[in-house]
Amino acid sequence: MADTNITVGVAGAFIPEIWSNEIKRAVENKLVMAKLVKRFDADVKQKGDTIHVPNLSNITATYKQANTEAPQSATTESTTDISIDKHGVARVDIEDIASVQAQANLLKEYTQKLGYAIGKLVDDDLMALYSGLSQTVGATTNNVGLAKTFITGAIQKLEAAGAPLDDLHWVVESYGHQDLFEMDDFVRYDAIGSGGSENPLVGGKIGTIYGVRVHFTEQVPAVTSLVHSMMFHREAFVLAMQRSIRVQTDYEAKRLATVLIADVLYGVAEYRDTFAVDIRYGQT
Repeated sequence: MADTNITVGVAGAFIPEIWSNEIKRAVENKLVMAKLVKRFDADVKQKGDTIHVPNLSNITATYKQANTEAPQSATTESTTDISIDKHGVARVDIEDIASVQAQANLLKEYTQKLGYAIGKLVDDDLMALYSGLSQTVGATTNNVGLAKTFITGAIQKLEAAGAPLDDLHWVVESYGHQDLFEMDDFVRYDAIGSGGSENPLVGGKIGTIYGVRVHFTEQVPAVTSLVHSMMFHREAFVLAMQRSIRVQTDYEAKRLATVLIADVLYGVAEYRDTFAVDIRYGQT
């Protein structure tokens, strides 16, 4: 006798497909660099494409000899130049039919994503400044993880350069973060000198090590799995944002679509080369 059950195949025309009200948004990395570097936004808010920052060098003292004039102290000054040469942009066009029929508010969702895309672009450019640094410590191959000597070696270089120790930062990604959690000096209460929410194992915050503030982001560059994290003083790098991130909309009637576009005008540069160290370790 033939099967007479009402199966899924038989009743398929009556079974709806359901779209969730929840949206699975693409993961966004934490953006940290723009908040940690020296800013020159105010200098270019109105006009200009280059900032010239005068460099004032130290003067070497000497001795006056009897019956002679005091010798002049010779010095030659220069400038540090910051070019405002980056115009970051991100754009999507949303057709009316998509906007009307979509269950989600597409303008709201894509406005957030465009803003993140622009912020990530700025962070990427600041992170990429590692390639111009003259000071490096750490591994040369990607099978060597983060070691305590890499950290102390970087601090020594910054101390030797005269970098103030009260505003030092270090940015690591997940592999460096994992290696840090295996170091007693990073996680022990008596070693880090803080408790409660400041303890990374209790409150989840990244914390400090040897007085250096440690920040986590997956934005840290890695070339063939060799990570280029940076330990630096705030004045090592500069960001000049001539026009902050803005998001605009424009309706195009002939296309029956809304153009959604975000942009930013800015420049980045090294400011004090010896105030930063490229700490290299492998993604082991």
